[in-house]
Amino acid sequence: MKNSLLILLLFEWPCVSYAQASTGFEQYIYAYKAAPLVVVPVVYYQSDHNWFIQSNMNYEQPNTFSVSAGKIFSEDDEFFWSVTPMIGFVSGSLNGTVMALNTEVRYKKILFTSQSHFVFSFKNTEADLLSSWMELCYQVIGQMFAGFSVQTSIFNATNMQLETGLFLRFNLKKWGFPVYCFNTIGTHRYFILGITREFNLRGKKTSTAR
Repeated sequence: MKNSLLILLLFEWPCVSYAQASTGFEQYIYAYKAAPLVVVPVVYYQSDHNWFIQSNMNYEQPNTFSVSAGKIFSEDDEFFWSVTPMIGFVSGSLNGTVMALNTEVRYKKILFTSQSHFVFSFKNTEADLLSSWMELCYQVIGQMFAGFSVQTSIFNATNMQLETGLFLRFNLKKWGFPVYCFNTIGTHRYFILGITREFNLRGKKTSTAR
């Protein structure tokens, strides 16, 4: 499922943050040709001091629940970047510790994002999982984005699965409507339909060294 990890929680560097607390959700439906639908909900919260917590279901693999927390380090200028290292746990069909890293880079109309999860299984090291999701897109017109996405999963450091796809995303204010098509020209083509929403909470402008 969705989702090279760096343990950055121990490191700090100067940055300017203009933060506002926010919360939101992402809802994805995986539609396969010959398999049941898979529903992947994601809920997150960001404080006005850039602390971040995220909760997922069916994210690392089906029938799992995970929670991760960390901090956002970013700089917003003509060239925007952010890095969010996190640590947490996953339970269900897979039980273990999760280290995660979210990144985002934006320059004018070009946007790159990635999410990586490394799961250390409590019971079976052969169930260890490294998964990543990367997107590169371009703002075509208005609030419509088009791009290329790559999913990679590595099980027990030896078994790798890589899938590529195309996507379109339409934004309406704080709502987002992404549509993905993976294995576009293959026989195992499938779609991911999404809906996202972000809510700004009361916060204040901050400028601190972290």
